[in-house]
Formats: sequence, structure tokens, C-alpha cells
Amino acid sequence: MNKLIALTFFLGIIITHPSLCQIDTFQLEGAAIGNALKEWKFSDSLGNTQYYTNLSRRYILQNKVGEIIIDGEKTGGMGTNCGCEPKPNGIWIERYDNGSTKEIGEYECGIKIGLWTYFFDNGKIKKIEELQKPYLELFTQNHFDWDTLSSREVFRVGIYREYHKNGQLKIEGTYELVEVFSTSSYKIQVDPDTYEELRIPIKGEFWLPKSVKNGFWNEYDENGKILNHKEYKISYDFVTIRPIENRYIEIINK
Repeated sequence: MNKLIALTFFLGIIITHPSLCQIDTFQLEGAAIGNALKEWKFSDSLGNTQYYTNLSRRYILQNKVGEIIIDGEKTGGMGTNCGCEPKPNGIWIERYDNGSTKEIGEYECGIKIGLWTYFFDNGKIKKIEELQKPYLELFTQNHFDWDTLSSREVFRVGIYREYHKNGQLKIEGTYELVEVFSTSSYKIQVDPDTYEELRIPIKGEFWLPKSVKNGFWNEYDENGKILNHKEYKISYDFVTIRPIENRYIEIINK
């Protein structure tokens, strides 16, 4: 196990080291304008301008008329968990061209996490959802034998709401994380040439995380009239579906 951990650490250094990263044209042009270690600026053919600084990790995208379309944070490079190229990592605000908010939430190395709120271009809320990793990383990170692709994804949990464009509630309900039994999954493998993560299909017996509806769900029309009312109940049989907490029990007993 110690050798495996050491090898993983060594590979992590190789992948995140900037001298071994593949730098694309976008990064080179940005580096030519400013200090590559501190900040860069790049304008594309559509007239949009992008700014990024490593010091504060702030990333800004302005359209051709000067409106800030994206204001967020990015992380990348040597010693980071996000790899060579800076990826959204932190608070992220995206706007329509008219300046009204489009979506707001938080990223973790390019993956949406936590509470996200989406808006219509008229300023009304469009959707609210909460996204969560299925397992506690600190508790499970050294158990490589079940590190399938699904165990690293994020899933909806808790309250979920959708709205009509006039502001009226459209759908409301809650999600809960469970594990379902499957005979197939995907393993994660890094391409040694491109450093891209590849999905490698694998066969076996797996308990995989899944987000399922739970409790009462309601659907309304644009005038607030209820169209559908349904109750979802999770039935754990421990053959096809079980609580997410069973994952930790397995790890402790190994």
C-alpha cells in the first residue's frame, strides 16, 4: 500500500508539473502579453477578452461591449489538484449579455459542487439544485479498489426546484443519495501522452452511488395550479439498493 501511495504521489507531481504540461495556443498568447507566472490577457476573434491572475486566481470574461460575462476563480499548475491548465475552482458567477445573472455557484476543479442557482434572462429564478460528492474523501481516499468513475462524480441531493419564466414554481421535491448494485462500471486511467482521464469499462460486482427522488414531489402550471402530486419512497432491500452509509461499513470491516 505504501508503494502504491508513493507512486500515486509521484505521478501527481509529473502531471501537475508545468514543464511537462501541454501548453495550448491560448495559454502561449496569454503568456506573451503578461507575466506567465502572474497574469495573462487574451482577446478572441469575437471580441471577448479574458483575464486571469495566479495571485488571486480570479478569472474574468468580458464581451465586446465591456460587460463582465464571467467572474470567478480558476486554479491550475504545479502543486494543484486541478492539473496543468487552470480550471474553474471556487465561486463562479456567469451573466447574460444584457448583464443579468445567468448562474451562480461554486466549482471544484471544473466540476459544479454545492448549491447552484440558475436564472432566466429576465432575472427570474430558473432552477435551484444542490450537488454533492457521494463519499467523504478523507475517509475513503486510500481505498483504490473501488475508485470507479461514479465514486468521483457529483449528484443531486436535498431540495430541488424549477420555476416558470414568470417566476411561478414549476417543480419541487428532494433527492437522496443511495447505492445501487451493478455488474459494470468505469475505471479511471490517465493517458500518458495527453494526460487526459479515460473511461475504461470494467465488469464485476459494484455498489454505485445514485441520486434518487424521495418524499413528495409537486408539479405546477404557470398559474400555480398543481398538475401532479406524487410520493416517492426508497425501499432498501440490500440486494439492488442500499443506504450510502454501507460504503463506510465495508471499508471499516476490510
